[in-house]
Amino acid sequence: MMWMKGFKMSRLSENQLNKRKQNIIEAAFEVFAEKGYNAASMADIVQKSGVSKGGIYHYFKSKEDIFFAIGDQRFELRKNALEAYGEHESVQNTIRLYLTQAFDNMKSPDTIMSAKFSFEFWTVCTRDEAMMIKAQNRYEKYDAIFVNLLKRGVESGEIKKAIDLKGIAFLLLSTLDGITYTHVVMGATIPKSVINMYVDMMMHTIFDQK
Repeated sequence: MMWMKGFKMSRLSENQLNKRKQNIIEAAFEVFAEKGYNAASMADIVQKSGVSKGGIYHYFKSKEDIFFAIGDQRFELRKNALEAYGEHESVQNTIRLYLTQAFDNMKSPDTIMSAKFSFEFWTVCTRDEAMMIKAQNRYEKYDAIFVNLLKRGVESGEIKKAIDLKGIAFLLLSTLDGITYTHVVMGATIPKSVINMYVDMMMHTIFDQK
């Protein structure tokens, strides 16, 4: 019987396997955002995804593996969005577009779930040293993308050489995430005037040559 299950799994095409894995990730993303990591169970993910428990374990060894797979995917989405802007724009326009788009999308269901998941992700990781190390390594990769973008701005003459690139990247990431959490988790409304003020302040800090 076990042999037959393995045989059926092997008959699936690579595209079907990838779709099934993505379905599990998307279902778990909703479960973790709604219930939190500790309250969520593999049974919840099975029910939400429609994939059998055995099918889920074919892709992921544990709930923690799924948790980090979601984190990795959210990282890739943010990275790809930033890199997509950078292909055809100056560094200055890339950062302005990225910030503006982040605020434009802040009320979308996906952004709301992402913020809830991210808040839960870091809360869980602070309680487990091994998970925290993995999470910090992923954060450092995202931080490096911003630092490299800023370095390109220095090379193009858009950014003054004396600026603390690592510090600016930290400021961008931490304040943007903080504003998102305040809006999504605490329910605070962000007026358009405040958004414009924030974007103008960041652009002035990074690109003012005076």
